[in-house]
Amino acid sequence: MNYTKDNIGDFRSLIVYQKSALYVKKIYEIVNNLPAFERYNIADQMRRAVSSVTANIAEGYARISYKEEFSYLNISVGSISEVRSFLDLCLMMGYISEEDYKLLDNDAEEILKMLIGKMQRIRRITG
Repeated sequence: MNYTKDNIGDFRSLIVYQKSALYVKKIYEIVNNLPAFERYNIADQMRRAVSSVTANIAEGYARISYKEEFSYLNISVGSISEVRSFLDLCLMMGYISEEDYKLLDNDAEEILKMLIGKMQRIRRITG
């Protein structure tokens, strides 16, 4: 059975979207400080991945079907995980401090948990 939503609200009201949007800003600030030779590698990949988180939350929330929303949230989970893997690389290469790494990774973990929680709520609705 395909469960549909009664209405579609404003994705900007979602706490997970708001936190993710702030996270985008933080990641953009970090990548702006990466070495110039990484601008077309790690920096671009991180920008695309982190931007994908908010974009997919928004797009999924605007879908009438819970199944479609779930799918977009799943993409966001993958994207935030991708950002975390690049943070690991940045730390290993000495591009970011341990302190910045911990703060950004903790933020990512919080967003990840919120996304998974939202996915679990959809699972409960759709069975």
